[in-house]
Amino acid sequence: MEVQYYGQFVISRRDWTTPTAFSTRQYGPWVVKSHESLPVTSIRTQDGHAIGCIIGCAIDVASGLIVDGDLTLPLNSGHAIEKKETAIHKLMNRLGGRFICLIVDKDFQRLYLDAIGHLSCVYANSQEVAASTPGLILDRDEYDSTMDHELARLLDISSRVSARGFYPAGLTPHPAINRLLPNHYLDLNSWKAIRHWPAAKIATVTFVEQNVASIAETLKATIHAILQSREIYLPITAGRDSRMLLACSRAHLDRIKLIQFVNPKGNIDPENIDHDIAKRLARAHNLDIEFLPIVVATAEERNRWYYEVGHCIGGRISDIYPTMARLDGSRVIIPGLGAGAGKHRYWRRSDKADTEITQDRLLQRMGLPSHPQLRRAVGAWLEEASYFLNTFQLLDLAQIEHRDGAWGSPSTYGQVRFVDHVYPICQRTIFENMLSLPSEYKFKNRLNADVIQREWPDLLDLPFNRYVGPRNWLVNAKKVRKLPARLVKGLADYLT
Repeated sequence: MEVQYYGQFVISRRDWTTPTAFSTRQYGPWVVKSHESLPVTSIRTQDGHAIGCIIGCAIDVASGLIVDGDLTLPLNSGHAIEKKETAIHKLMNRLGGRFICLIVDKDFQRLYLDAIGHLSCVYANSQEVAASTPGLILDRDEYDSTMDHELARLLDISSRVSARGFYPAGLTPHPAINRLLPNHYLDLNSWKAIRHWPAAKIATVTFVEQNVASIAETLKATIHAILQSREIYLPITAGRDSRMLLACSRAHLDRIKLIQFVNPKGNIDPENIDHDIAKRLARAHNLDIEFLPIVVATAEERNRWYYEVGHCIGGRISDIYPTMARLDGSRVIIPGLGAGAGKHRYWRRSDKADTEITQDRLLQRMGLPSHPQLRRAVGAWLEEASYFLNTFQLLDLAQIEHRDGAWGSPSTYGQVRFVDHVYPICQRTIFENMLSLPSEYKFKNRLNADVIQREWPDLLDLPFNRYVGPRNWLVNAKKVRKLPARLVKGLADYLT
């Protein structure tokens, strides 16, 4: 099984062996090797010193442009570490996109991620190497022999249907390799992951209008920036997130291709709620939505996908990712990953701002088993994250760092050989706005609708994730037979 590690990278003090499609650059003592599909932007000081680079697609939301060419920071090499830290943190807070940022200036040796860890990164302390996936750190024999197969089975990683399988809190299937979580930088002197955001308490706002406006404007700026050089695919579902992105794309639909995936025979299923709502949206607003048949992976393709993502996640995407080959590789696809932080995915109605979240409680809410290794890792994460956030914000941060950063982001390595991915929602300003929203507002799932109301209110004429009229009554009637089991589960979730 030949693996090209498309869109991947390695950073080490030595010349690591990589496939021929990788290019090599050096910053100080660090050798940076990256697949030719990844753009690399050098970072310089005001006095002209190259002190690192950005690998991948970084979007400067303030200017509405993709970062290209050399980037100059407002500092000199002789400045104190505190000034360097302030400058780089300001940069990280205004950038969106899918990238990593390496800064290696004398006493300042760090590796940063984008706000959601799109360009996912793992590292091995003992070998002092960071890379996109474990397969670039370990040879194939080591990869197979050191994998914790028992924990992988417990997490249901190989499932074709379960979406729960992922490793939280910096864990990977290989005990000697850790994942760098979003909102942490890797100190390349100590080889420790250190949190840099949030750095202080996030105040809850009383009036949400400014947050809604800021989120909408940031989404529009990101979409506009991508369109300066590339055209876009926007997947449409019956859900809130894709419709919010559609509303923010209203001014550019001539350069945005709306798509939805259908069954392998290419049939639009009237019983599929995504298909039903997409057709209604298309008719109501004269939208051109292309329905693309799903392509199912062969056993060999599925095995390759798991290796390409480091056996870190499971789920249906491992079965259907070859569908991406039907897309035009010159475009960028913009899925709705990241919007969970604006909802209440891990909350319960019984929660209060000071409800204690234990290791077992958080694992249960993430749908993960209570295993000693998971409990230790999640416990350490809670200890360093919970001292300045309220319970609701802590659970939202868990959504960002574990579910999206450790589940959604690594999966991209299996798809980027077909089409580049950018997640417009995943930007630090957006996340800060989401975390500061009042709990009752988020319990009502108002954020998406309020952004849509601001940008394209007519899109709210159709419901989210349910049928229109009598059909919805019939669907609900069918669910009545399952009511007792649903009540038991709902009660258990509420009390946990």
